Amino acid sequence: QKHRGNLREAIADLKQAITLHPSPDTAKLLEDAEAELANPNAAALFEQALKDFGSEQWAAARAHFEAALHQNDLRRSRCHNGIGLCLFMDNAAETALAAFEKATEVEPRNASAWHNRAKALEILVSATAHNHANIRKTFDTTNACHLCD
Repeated sequence: QKHRGNLREAIADLKQAITLHPSPDTAKLLEDAEAELANPNAAALFEQALKDFGSEQWAAARAHFEAALHQNDLRRSRCHNGIGLCLFMDNAAETALAAFEKATEVEPRNASAWHNRAKALEILVSATAHNHANIRKTFDTTNACHLCD
């Protein structure tokens, strides 16, 4: 029982793993663990946003990402990126672009936010900007890396 549920110990282990072998997946796990430790309520909102997004409940996911931001979740860039994806799925391309830009401002190394910003710019320029089917193909919701990274 000594090690069961010890988040601080898990964080120390993840930091050691990153020191030995830097990995984006390990860095994401560390970020999630630190967010959970710092603010469990905000972390729960973020996790609910991911579940809602996975169920294609765009408005609910967006509301949970926004609530996580208001609760000072440490994953601010990922929240803004998630908000952008939800907005895009609801055909609000220009507003989505602003969310992706905020995500890149908050964390310039968020590759997913840069990727999504580029896709939004591409769609806004193209003649298919109003075709929701094409938007869904561009932002494949089954590819979680563009939301969670």
